This record gives sequence, structure tokens and C-alpha cells, in this order.
Amino acid sequence: MVEKFCAVCRRTHESTVHCLVPENDRLRARVVELEGEIRLRCADLDDAEKLRNHYREALEAITREHAGEPQSAGRMNQIDNVALNP
Repeated sequence: MVEKFCAVCRRTHESTVHCLVPENDRLRARVVELEGEIRLRCADLDDAEKLRNHYREALEAITREHAGEPQSAGRMNQIDNVALNP
């Protein structure tokens, strides 16, 4: 797995796993790459909607980074209502 700079946490780590929610936030989520698409995964559907609204810019930045097109608006990210692994 290649490590690269994360647009959200401003650190370098595996390119397919991104930090999204601050530690003091009660919402838990991850941004992952699945079959070439970037998705936000979280355990609760209500949390997913809050995250979609609150972190829209971060998700768009990740999409642009993933696509290698920093000036592009990127494609819309999908929210999955799935349980997270701890």
C-alpha cells in the first residue's frame, strides 16, 4: 500500500484510508476506496447525513486527490450505512 498526503488530516498514511472526524466528535466515520469509488462509511444513517453536510468540502478534496485532478470539482461521494470495524 502506498502512503500519500491526506487532504483531511494533513498527514501521510495509506492512500485508501482517510481521517475524517475529529477525535472530539461523537460521530465515527471513515472514507474508503471501494472498487475505484470513494465512499464515506459510518454506522448510523442519521450520522451519515450530518457527516455529508458537515464534511462536504473534505469529501470533495479527497475525491479530487483520488482522481489526481486538484482543480476538478470531482464526482459526488456516496454514503454507506454500514457498521465500522473498531
